[in-house]
Amino acid sequence: SKENTTTSHPAELDIAYAGGDGTITGVTTASGSGLTGGGTSGTLDLSLTNACAATQVLQWNGSAWVCSSAGTGTITGVTAGADLTGGGTSGNVTLNLNTTLVPLLAANNTFTGNNAFGGTINATPSGNSAPTIQAFDYSSSGAGGLWGYSSIGNGVYGEASPSGTGTSGVIGFGPIGVMGTSLSDSFGVEGVSFGGTGVYGNGSYYGVTGVGDTGMYGSGTTGVYGQGGENSAGVNAYNYNDGYGLIAGTYLGWAGWFNGNLEVDGTLSKAGGSFKIDHPLDPANKYLYHSFVESPDMMNIYNGNVTTDAQGDAVVELPDWFEALNRDFRYQLTVIGQFAQAIVSTEIADGRFSIKTDKPNVKVSWQVTGIRQDAWANAHRIPVEEEKPERERGFYLHPELYGAPEEKGVLWATTPKTMKRWKEARAKAAAMFEGTKP
Repeated sequence: SKENTTTSHPAELDIAYAGGDGTITGVTTASGSGLTGGGTSGTLDLSLTNACAATQVLQWNGSAWVCSSAGTGTITGVTAGADLTGGGTSGNVTLNLNTTLVPLLAANNTFTGNNAFGGTINATPSGNSAPTIQAFDYSSSGAGGLWGYSSIGNGVYGEASPSGTGTSGVIGFGPIGVMGTSLSDSFGVEGVSFGGTGVYGNGSYYGVTGVGDTGMYGSGTTGVYGQGGENSAGVNAYNYNDGYGLIAGTYLGWAGWFNGNLEVDGTLSKAGGSFKIDHPLDPANKYLYHSFVESPDMMNIYNGNVTTDAQGDAVVELPDWFEALNRDFRYQLTVIGQFAQAIVSTEIADGRFSIKTDKPNVKVSWQVTGIRQDAWANAHRIPVEEEKPERERGFYLHPELYGAPEEKGVLWATTPKTMKRWKEARAKAAAMFEGTKP
């Protein structure tokens, strides 16, 4: 339509004119104008292009009008959501991360709440002396600075570079520096080192403490090493139940080596025993052994030599504690140097006994034995025979001597998990040994 006004109607193409003396010879719709129609004579109609699909509109793209899909909503404001700041209801608005809630990758961050990570955390220390991951617990509950859990793997795993000096895969400080719990037949804390110490603990009371079916298990050049201070123990092993305070075994060497005095506050049971010294005649190349003298009784043996006087009498003086310690005395007399008869003329009383020979000046070798009767011995008599406990029946101290397999050993009945680990360790050692053969 053509109107002599300056106003337009919606959805129409209006040509407003105010008069003039020009002549229109034609109307052409150019490509990209968004119009159709036109011509050079008569009454001309122009309309918006109808080439767009339903719900599309014409939109200027900077050089032409083109069909474009348009949204149907209206933005009235932008509100900052969780972990964001900023927003607004007019003009250009900006949204930012809330740095008090969201950690920044290129900055130091402090976590004050519970955080869950679903992937792998890779961290690089900020300096040579700084830890890669450091966690603190300042609560009164003692929940722990760092806690890890795994259903099939390692709860917390740490690894140090082999080229480092004095480095640690995992290090912890506190009343308990590092604590591990295993819910299966495995290790609460396991440390592996290919040139140093697998697990190292340093404390004013206990350096490393282990509690479990096997409180502490070590495998290596030195399986478990402990160093104590003054009036303390290098290794403290204790079992509060009916098991063993310490179990030690070996594949080829010694289960235990004690360099120094050894005190046993209890009964010592063994399969055999001896002293072992450098051979007196060839100390550089040989050893000399003597077996212990043993008895079914808790027997003490005393001996000596004495010479009778001109009347054939001799008195043997004994220590003042002799009769308090011993009872049930037995005597042996042997004359030396001549044929003579000797008897015990007076048995032990008041710390002495007397010997009588039928000739004067006879040298006599004497031996006296006694059974201990001190308070400890009376409370802990060694049984000569006893029935095996129920769980040890069918098992042997030395199954190989009776043609039975290793698993018939007594320790397999009492500590099967430990024995299984021992067997696995021996198998690994045997494989390594075979691999080194020429």
